[in-house]
Amino acid sequence: MSNAHDHIEPTVGLVSNLEELARVQHAGPVQSAELVSDIWESDEELDAFLADLRTSRNASVA
Repeated sequence: MSNAHDHIEPTVGLVSNLEELARVQHAGPVQSAELVSDIWESDEELDAFLADLRTSRNASVA
């Protein structure tokens, strides 16, 4: 089975700045208002998500 990551060329040391990295990856600005708007209804909701994310990452490391 092929893995998409098998075809990624390492760019460490080859890219001098963020603009160059964006150019290499053919990245562009987000155009959709839905994507640039906040997805969290409150700071508390974001904090709860981040706490859960940290917990799950720490559990997978241990």
